[in-house]
Amino acid sequence: MKKALLFLADGFEEIEAITTIDLLYRAGVNTLTVGVTGALCEGSHGITISTDIEMDSVFITNDALLFDNDVFICPGGGSGAESLKQNAAVCNIIKKGYELGKLIAAICAAPIVLQEANIMNGKKYTIYPSMKDVPISGIYCGEDIVQDGNIITAAGPGATPAFAFAIIEYLIGKERAEKVAAEALFKK
Repeated sequence: MKKALLFLADGFEEIEAITTIDLLYRAGVNTLTVGVTGALCEGSHGITISTDIEMDSVFITNDALLFDNDVFICPGGGSGAESLKQNAAVCNIIKKGYELGKLIAAICAAPIVLQEANIMNGKKYTIYPSMKDVPISGIYCGEDIVQDGNIITAAGPGATPAFAFAIIEYLIGKERAEKVAAEALFKK
């Protein structure tokens, strides 16, 4: 079974986090949420989520368990992404995961976390349109979804289903992604 770790901080974008979690679960990806700002994280629109584990958990400090995950996901939301960017442990996990060949996925404002983790050098990416001029050492493409090697980025809330399906396709295959999309009545 594939495993995902999704980082949450206060101010996260609810659509991006919750929809991604839901679709990954439907695909059979064991998805854990990590509370970076606490066990309860409040989204940018007031929805509070109880996370599976907190950032300072033993799990996070155990490299064998931590890097047993197949993908590390950062949802957007301006202040949520900023909190992830400012958390050295999150950035270190992203960097090491990337170096180990794990999938790294960021949506909306969250590519700033990947920049802080120093993994964007020359990589194609997308970001929330109003943030396209934020200094990132990659190549901005402006599409809804951009994949460059083991990095997937997405533009924002409206791209969330396609973002989740891109993660599923990368981890399990196109057939599984299409099956989940059909069962949930998403049209590609």
